Amino acid sequence: MTWLVRLAAMGLLAVSLDAAAQSADDRELLQFRLTPELLTKAEAVATAFGANAERDPAMKRKLDTKREIARLEDKDDLTEAEQKRLEDLQAAAGDDVDLGINGGSLSDISAQLQKVPAMNAALKSAGMAPRDMAKFIVTAVQAAMIGGLQKQGLPVPPGAAGENVKFVLANQASIERINKLLGAR
Repeated sequence: MTWLVRLAAMGLLAVSLDAAAQSADDRELLQFRLTPELLTKAEAVATAFGANAERDPAMKRKLDTKREIARLEDKDDLTEAEQKRLEDLQAAAGDDVDLGINGGSLSDISAQLQKVPAMNAALKSAGMAPRDMAKFIVTAVQAAMIGGLQKQGLPVPPGAAGENVKFVLANQASIERINKLLGAR
């Protein structure tokens, strides 16, 4: 399971719980609103992270592998050799670029982001607090998932959650760019 899906699962569970049973993190996420300013900072973090990752030989190899996988998956018809290459690359690649995020509280996720040198440097260069990036990631993924469910008939959630869904849908290209730069698929 990718790190974004693990984060989203954590957030979606928070939305479904009774407010009295929610943790402080859950309540913080439910009140968190995505804004153009946060999107700009997250894009700056993702851009800096991508550049930092390209300079790290191990991360660059992983990113190159992911790019080749994406290129092969985008083809309509694969030759037998291409299909074999795709399978080999997928087996070697494992999960997406590892940002060290394994879920937990927002404090845990923030600390995990800071432990990855390329991400820590990106956060500092963009002037974004690790906790804000953690909240941005969790909230944006949740909103994107809810937006996808809305297309299948799910009603718009009230309050901040509904506003976040609308924000993500309106800024889908930017969100996808951030995901790509962070190594998410």
